[in-house]
Amino acid sequence: MHKFFRPILLGAALSAMMVLGAAASYEGVGTVTCDVLKLQASPDFGSEVLAHAMESDTILVMEKANEKWYKVDYCTIQGYVPVDSLTVSSTYSQPLAYGKVSLNSGTLNIRASASADSAQVGSMQNGSLLPLNGFENGWFKTEMFGVVGYVSSDYVTVVNGEGRRADEPVVDTSNLEAQIVDYARQFLGTPYRYGGSSPSGFDCSGFTSYVYRHFGYSLSRSSADQLYDGRAVSQSEMRPGDIICFRAYGSSRPATHVGIYVGNNQYIHSPRTGDVLKITDLAYATQDKAIVGVRRIL
Repeated sequence: MHKFFRPILLGAALSAMMVLGAAASYEGVGTVTCDVLKLQASPDFGSEVLAHAMESDTILVMEKANEKWYKVDYCTIQGYVPVDSLTVSSTYSQPLAYGKVSLNSGTLNIRASASADSAQVGSMQNGSLLPLNGFENGWFKTEMFGVVGYVSSDYVTVVNGEGRRADEPVVDTSNLEAQIVDYARQFLGTPYRYGGSSPSGFDCSGFTSYVYRHFGYSLSRSSADQLYDGRAVSQSEMRPGDIICFRAYGSSRPATHVGIYVGNNQYIHSPRTGDVLKITDLAYATQDKAIVGVRRIL
């Protein structure tokens, strides 16, 4: 799975820039070609930096603001990046994110191909959450209720994916908790990789995001932002599958590390450079960092 939506977010900027309302059309998918890319608030290197993307990350391109800057949508944040920092394609065949149908009225048609002239194979109500499984010439590829098709990006708002997909079956929550822990255990021994969000290497929040994405849930990308995902529960109420957020002693960040609780006062996590994904006792973990939040995603 390709990396997508991997920001280091600034809290105030995120609140100001999150795209939660009207949909926006997209022209293509860009791949970051530099080591670190700053998302600027305006097409100006002197403007506020809203987020950082890393080499090989993918970003939705909305339009060319001028000869030197693209307007883009990165992790639901709209901003600007230099034209020479991206390789842009009008087609992309890998999963991207989640979207929400955003219409003034009526339903959104699902087409058999990326064209308004192609056959209608289904429709979705306004507000429906849908997976964005690819991109082709201004259209997102999606799948709902077993129907594979395309929807116009003019009527889709990219979101963090809070909530369940509309076509997900209702399952027993306790069973799902066990499935999440079992799935997470499959990656024990995977090397830590800064910015990693795939089985070739994970950082802490890349791992938790990857595991939950497998079950149809989309978490924020950084540990600091996962502190606000789902709903808060007390440590005494922790259940397997809950995510645990930590803050290193002396840090000013809301959270600096995150993992998944597996029961028996242990959690599974990707610790640091040079280490591997492992299960650790919470008593040991809190020697150099404090638990600042337990979040229930299910």
